This record gives sequence, C-alpha cells and structure tokens, in this order.
Amino acid sequence: MVIQAFYPPRIEGSNNRWMFSRAVARAIGGVNAKIEGFFEVCKAKGFTGNQEIIISESNVQNLMLKEGVVEAVKEGTFHIYPAKDHR
Repeated sequence: MVIQAFYPPRIEGSNNRWMFSRAVARAIGGVNAKIEGFFEVCKAKGFTGNQEIIISESNVQNLMLKEGVVEAVKEGTFHIYPAKDHR
C-alpha cells in the first residue's frame, strides 16, 4: 500500500467566501478521524515539525484525539490550529 502526503498539505474542510472578502470557517464532520488520519500519514513519512492542521474553532469542543496525537502536539512536532471567522 502506498501512502502519499502532500506537502504543503491541502486544506480539507469548509471555508465559505462571501462578498467583500468575508470568510466563514465552518465546522466539519468526523474531525477526529480526519486529524488522526493525517497524523498517521505524517508519522509514516516522518515528522518535520511543520505539519499542521487548521480546523474551525467550533470543532475544538468535539476533539477527542488519541494519546499519540495529543503527545505530538504537546511536544511541538504536530500542530492543530483553530480558525475563527474572518470578517
């Protein structure tokens, strides 16, 4: 099985752009599985310290990540950033 990761990674999820450059960061479903899946790809390819994920701030309350992901975030080898709406 071949796993390919895109560096820099593609942005997955939802971002609406309205008139006058208003961007709305929308919640996505399955956020834990998506983060953990990307984490596993990064782990297989080797951590560089630059791998990051941007999620909607409204998804933060739903995070229940595996211990390995939490430890990598604490160590600074993997990053998760919440995004607010841009108005």
